Amino acid sequence: MIGREFDVAVLAPLATLDPAAVLEALAAARQAALVREVKGSPGRFTFVHALIRHTIYDELGPARRVELHRRVAETVELLGGGDVYLTDLAHHWLAATPMVAVRAEDVAKAARYAEDAGRRAMASLAYEEAVHHLEGALRAARQVGDYAQICEVLIVLGEAQRCAGDPAHRETLLEAGRLALEHGDADRAARAALANQRAMFSRLGFVDRERVAALQAALAALPEATQVRARLLASLATELHFEGERHRLAPAREALDIARQADDPATLAEALSALWLAAWGSSADDLRGPVATELNKVAGRLGDRTLEFHAGVAMFLTATGQGEMERAKDGLSICVRIAEALGQPVLRWRVAYLQEHWAMVTGRLDEVEQWSAESQRLGDAAGQPDSLPFSRAPLASTRLLQGQAREALELVTPVVERFPGAPVFLGMQAWAMSEQGRLGEARAIVDGFRQPAGFASVPADYMRLIVLSVLSRACYGIREPAMAEELYDLLIPFRSTMVSMQGVWLGPATHDLGLLATTLGRYDDAHDFFAHAIEAQDRIGARATVVHTRLEWAKMLLARGPEHAPQARTLLDEAKAGAQEVRIPVIEARIDELLASLGIRWAPESGL
Repeated sequence: MIGREFDVAVLAPLATLDPAAVLEALAAARQAALVREVKGSPGRFTFVHALIRHTIYDELGPARRVELHRRVAETVELLGGGDVYLTDLAHHWLAATPMVAVRAEDVAKAARYAEDAGRRAMASLAYEEAVHHLEGALRAARQVGDYAQICEVLIVLGEAQRCAGDPAHRETLLEAGRLALEHGDADRAARAALANQRAMFSRLGFVDRERVAALQAALAALPEATQVRARLLASLATELHFEGERHRLAPAREALDIARQADDPATLAEALSALWLAAWGSSADDLRGPVATELNKVAGRLGDRTLEFHAGVAMFLTATGQGEMERAKDGLSICVRIAEALGQPVLRWRVAYLQEHWAMVTGRLDEVEQWSAESQRLGDAAGQPDSLPFSRAPLASTRLLQGQAREALELVTPVVERFPGAPVFLGMQAWAMSEQGRLGEARAIVDGFRQPAGFASVPADYMRLIVLSVLSRACYGIREPAMAEELYDLLIPFRSTMVSMQGVWLGPATHDLGLLATTLGRYDDAHDFFAHAIEAQDRIGARATVVHTRLEWAKMLLARGPEHAPQARTLLDEAKAGAQEVRIPVIEARIDELLASLGIRWAPESGL
């Protein structure tokens, strides 16, 4: 009745026996191998087999069990060990107050103890235990009918569910927000809306209208220029990422203005994080570098590990986009350390797809597949609605870098169907088709991106640059100058940038500009772009993507004329060595074909 583990201090008064007599009886039970003393806890015992306890418990009738749970709860309370026995108090008071007519004060007591036990479990990072206690607290609070407690428990339960990776947190927190607004409780409405976020958009390529409505309703209920308002605006900007840059940049900037005026570092960190994401792919993209730098300085001083994690993400992704590998490693290390410390499934999932990104940067293509499987597993376990595209995008890109277009197409086609709001996968589909020689199908997809207003209609979100990149690669295969001209003009502003999104890294944008310049017959420009791309990749150790740049530059030179064959030969020599190093045999075979066209046979033991 007390539980599988029990204290003599609790058992003795319940049995109306002297503690010495209880210990004597327990000694006999120990000899019979029924119980044993808990190591390191004098006076605390446990049943050797749970079956023994369950058998005894089941032999009691329901009414008798309720009565005994009440007696245990009251006895524990009399011991004055509320903190020590908090879990026991929550368990026994809940078991003593089933959903029938009982004293209201007992039900309220059960709700209070269960809520306290849930909060303590949360503080100890025991999220699943916290969910268990808080679900009990919610049942009891609903029985009492106290609005304030119901709403409070819903908010804490939603937070616990989110930290445990339970997708039920969304509905729990939406209910809390609706309840708070019905009672004119702006504070709890705001807390519920803020807790219902994952520090980035809710789903790739999708706007969660109910979450947006909850944030907007909470904002409408709040006075102007408060710290809470700044946090709500920051969350709104993040949730509206795929609505268009105007819709997300305005609230992000307003949040930052309020946060700076309030001089509150935590609010400032949240506002900076929101602006960093909002700016990605927008007309304000150049803000991301300085914002990420400031965000990491602020978060590093706060001691808030969740904010520090998100700052680490910003540092990592900004640095890989700028080709700053030491900063990128620092950012990834922060994320790995905090995800392991906090044990939150969503953070572990995010680290997994960041590891995919990093493996692509460093040319460890074999590891992308391992991290892709881990990303999918962790994302599914954490109930993430977009775990599929986050695992598939890096893997499909890697397959294309490995020359395996058919396998890449098999990976992206299901994602295109399920995530129409994420055009990067449609672009990858076109790239893969062009690699397979299915030029008519590739052309139809690429041309679809031009309607109705040309490629300028490619959404200005965080996928924008990578969409333009994969479309450029498809266009290169199609050899369509009109398309190439439009894409060229859109890519020129990104000529000093690496092509990336959260899980994918494809190298410098100058590689794609080189492809487009080649398509347009602007060979001198292509020469400069390819040279820049190779220098950038060699500098940072991007071993896989640079193979493709050397190969494409060599192909351009060979097409330009026989006088460029010596330089092309050198590039193919270097590309062949690189392809062997990163183990991409299909690309090696393509290089061998070009070498053969020059009358050259590769001899591994001596080079060319």
